[in-house]
Amino acid sequence: MVHGIFNLRNTHWAYFVLLKRCKCLIICETAHYIQRHFGTALLSQLAQHMDQPEMVGWDVRLLRATAGVPAQIDGKSCGVYSCIILESVCKGCRLPTFTHTSLQAWRAHMAHAILSATPSYSSILAAR
Repeated sequence: MVHGIFNLRNTHWAYFVLLKRCKCLIICETAHYIQRHFGTALLSQLAQHMDQPEMVGWDVRLLRATAGVPAQIDGKSCGVYSCIILESVCKGCRLPTFTHTSLQAWRAHMAHAILSATPSYSSILAAR
């Protein structure tokens, strides 16, 4: 399984999962912005990057907002939604319940996680 987040045309973020066993790419998309042909283009880029040309013909599935993933109601929170989903998958836990009104708290959580995990210059230099 390969998963991550991707940016589409510098305007929208979404979470993806590449399932080799099922031969499919699943895109979890919260704003109903991404169309199937964008997934096909992403699959083609992943196939080229991973040197796996047989992936080009795989299925592309779009997973829209569900009970656990609310629909995005603004034009600026797609990255936060994608990071919440990605963090849950990476930790192997259930997707937390969140709403549009709780996004400010999620932004603070993400900023703290990023800033507290940033290595110092001395540790980078010591690794050389």
